[in-house]
Amino acid sequence: MKVYSVSFDVENYRLLVPEHEADLDGGNLWINGTSKLQLWQAPLMRYATQEGVEKIADITQITPGFFAFNEKAMDSLSELLKMNGELFELVVEEKTLFAFNPNNEIDCFNAKASEWHIRRNGKLGRLIKPAFVHSKLNSVTIFQVPESLQNAFYVTEHFKNTYEKSALSGLVFELCLSV
Repeated sequence: MKVYSVSFDVENYRLLVPEHEADLDGGNLWINGTSKLQLWQAPLMRYATQEGVEKIADITQITPGFFAFNEKAMDSLSELLKMNGELFELVVEEKTLFAFNPNNEIDCFNAKASEWHIRRNGKLGRLIKPAFVHSKLNSVTIFQVPESLQNAFYVTEHFKNTYEKSALSGLVFELCLSV
């Protein structure tokens, strides 16, 4: 089994941003392992202007860990996404995207085995590489941990292989666990 952290390739693809900065308030655009079905109100979104970056990915970051998937990405990943979270329609520049709220939270984080930056005072600082109790990850594809580390979600190799086989763009995978 392999587990990867997922991040957005901000160096090569444009981010999504709300038209109104106030839409970042209230938690609607932030992931935290809870359902957003009752609260979801699709904000007006646009692609950010980033110097030297023109490409738009198949999967685009809204906020850290909160991604929007285009039609091509949905054709390949919709079943995996539906099993592990919620999908919300989002219209961006006259195209329909689907925001994914991962809410498959599993208590599998292993803080002792994780790699941490140690501060000068000897206390734990920033998480460098998370570790997991792999026996708790059977038949899982996408998950979060209660510790909600940097609003991260994690995927297994099945998700990563499907993404790569479908030639999708936008995500960066970093190996966290291999057993």
